[in-house]
Amino acid sequence: MLEHIREHDANRCYISLRTWMGMYKHGDKWQCAEDITVQRGVCKEIGRAIAVSQVMKMKPLLPLAVAQVLVDAVPNLTQQLELLRALVGGDKAPCPDFASALYRDDKRFDDHYWESVPWARETWFLESPLRLMHSLHVPREDANKEAGGVAFAESPQKMVSDRYTVMKAGRYLTRFFSGKLTEKDIKGWADLYVQRYAPVEVKFARDDNPDEMIRVVAEGPRESCMSNRYHSSNDWFKGHVHPAAVYVTPDIEIAYAEAEGEVVARVICNRMKKQAARIYGDGRKLLPALQALGYTQVEHALVGCRIRKISNEDGDGYIMAYVDAGVGSGGGNLFYDPLDSKYWKLTLRGTFNTYEGYDQNGIAQCEPQMTCDDCDDAIDADDAVYIERHDRHVCQDCVDSNYESAIGRRGHEDYYRTEDCIRCETNGEYYVEDYANDNEVYQCEMNGDWYKVEDMVTTSRGVVFTEEAVELAVEDSDGNNWAVEADTVTTHDGRVIHKDVAVVKTVWFHEDDDIDNEITPPTAQQRAA
Repeated sequence: MLEHIREHDANRCYISLRTWMGMYKHGDKWQCAEDITVQRGVCKEIGRAIAVSQVMKMKPLLPLAVAQVLVDAVPNLTQQLELLRALVGGDKAPCPDFASALYRDDKRFDDHYWESVPWARETWFLESPLRLMHSLHVPREDANKEAGGVAFAESPQKMVSDRYTVMKAGRYLTRFFSGKLTEKDIKGWADLYVQRYAPVEVKFARDDNPDEMIRVVAEGPRESCMSNRYHSSNDWFKGHVHPAAVYVTPDIEIAYAEAEGEVVARVICNRMKKQAARIYGDGRKLLPALQALGYTQVEHALVGCRIRKISNEDGDGYIMAYVDAGVGSGGGNLFYDPLDSKYWKLTLRGTFNTYEGYDQNGIAQCEPQMTCDDCDDAIDADDAVYIERHDRHVCQDCVDSNYESAIGRRGHEDYYRTEDCIRCETNGEYYVEDYANDNEVYQCEMNGDWYKVEDMVTTSRGVVFTEEAVELAVEDSDGNNWAVEADTVTTHDGRVIHKDVAVVKTVWFHEDDDIDNEITPPTAQQRAA
């Protein structure tokens, strides 16, 4: 039957519900794998529902009795929706846009634009045709949610026009499901709904109260691997410092919510940036409350935060917590990088993979290993070179290939990338190019090399290496005492001057003079190269 709906355009199939139901008589139009007996049975049941509802006289869009047959006869939700669209979505139907409205609302749930109500998976709701007809969801407006309201379409026409009625959860259940639920059940679901969306008080555990930070994690929601409730017994960490102790630093805080003295939601936060990592427990209540306080939930929220370095007093290794890199399950984990004797630093690649905190019951037993930030090769932590300026740990091979020990700002020496450095020919040392002049190292305008200031002179072409210039007998027009040799001439009396200030004089002779026997006139000559 479903294949038939797909092969024949629903708009053309729909003339009336009675005509559509009558199509089972034409076997050539049923091209699907379902047994013909099943096809006819479903159609007959829908036909009976049509007759009972007197749809041909009343002409409603779709009687609930017909939708109930679909729910009872077709177990698959996708097929139910497609058949429902075929029944009421044709161009000759009273509400031809209802099919597209059904598709739109179904996609809103898939895209998490809408949130389902707490009883959406309960059998009594799944077996009701109202599940298909109401598009029942949690209102997006906080005020409506916090007041305990649910949103639903009172009619297909209102669904098409995207108008939804908001009603108290208890009133909705009483109106539509009192035949299936007791008063006690209705009150229970209504109370649960109100509790779920009522505002929560966000509490913070920080390094000024280490015991509280550890308590929130240890007694927190069960899905956390560091929660005592995660394990069959409470002695998983017995004999060791609890892994949550590593969070006790000025960079970290734990936001949490409690109900009747029990931690129902918690999240590790980057205190410096007000960023939240993965939420454990009821995040639907905790996250909006955090956002109202100016926090955001982001990937890699804890990168850059300091974590305490705690040696395992009962053996080798370190106390280690599993630290999520993502905001949801399966988001990956972060790494620890050595910072100093007191702290690790959380990074995307580093010495310890924090999964070991989960895999080895909160203890990292391995020898310190890390990944070179340049070539990604594994190296011993003791062999890594920390490049402070670039905040990277690299192997010695990469240091030799990619970095130079150079003098930078205010004479401070550190490793810098080779492309950022220059070599001074005067002393053979490397300098950061951006700070070379600050360290009295300049580039020669003639040969492009770098020299200390004492090996350079100022010429009309700029500062040049001394050996690229000659000393002038007379200052040039700019007041320079040196010039590039190509810019000079030698006077008749042997002085070297800048050619821009040289003058050529002409001597006149009588036409009968024997010029060959006369003294060569004092004409300034170009200095030989």
